[in-house]
Amino acid sequence: QRVCVPAGGGGRGRVVVVGGATVGGAGRTAVVQWLGEQALAAGLQVAVVGHGYRASARGRVPPGGDPRFGDDAALLAAALPSAWIETGRRAAVAARLAQRHDLVLTDGGLLDPAVAADRVLAVWDCTSSPEVVPAGPARVPLSRLPAAVVRWAHRVDEPGAVVPRGAQVYSRVVAKAVWAPGGGRLPLAWLQGRRVRVACGIGRPGSFLHTLARLGA
Repeated sequence: QRVCVPAGGGGRGRVVVVGGATVGGAGRTAVVQWLGEQALAAGLQVAVVGHGYRASARGRVPPGGDPRFGDDAALLAAALPSAWIETGRRAAVAARLAQRHDLVLTDGGLLDPAVAADRVLAVWDCTSSPEVVPAGPARVPLSRLPAAVVRWAHRVDEPGAVVPRGAQVYSRVVAKAVWAPGGGRLPLAWLQGRRVRVACGIGRPGSFLHTLARLGA
């Protein structure tokens, strides 16, 4: 669905905060990537403020990515090579980048009062459970979000998913390709009926396992 973003004020670009409403792996970075892709395809100049979790470096992330700036920021730099990706103090970086970009997306910062945002999106992992570590309950209960915040329900098609009342946008995980050990791409059909041993380095591996099962692995 289309997410309407009001024009920025004072001659600056628009700033959209994309925050995770649940603890760990809400799908926030994937939503930032998708929004960035749509904006770039529309001919906009796009910048992203990465959260730089556990990063050893700050500043502009080189196109193609650099893990020193944090895994998520590196992923976004690789996925959006024509966008400006930068980590640092969120409010200050967003304000500066908005002076020379049409759209600035922040990867994190839900309800951060220091960020002058034109639109705020709260991404909710619909498979979130108190049995998952780190435990969600939500960082910010949906019932306490201001009415102007767009509620984005992610992973709506997976087992155990509960779509929160009032969600305005739904999304799910979509596999695109399989990367071979040598660096080439394989068709998704390569996984059908294939025995696999899974190694997953993300906090909530359930979505990854569910995607592999749907592809027939």
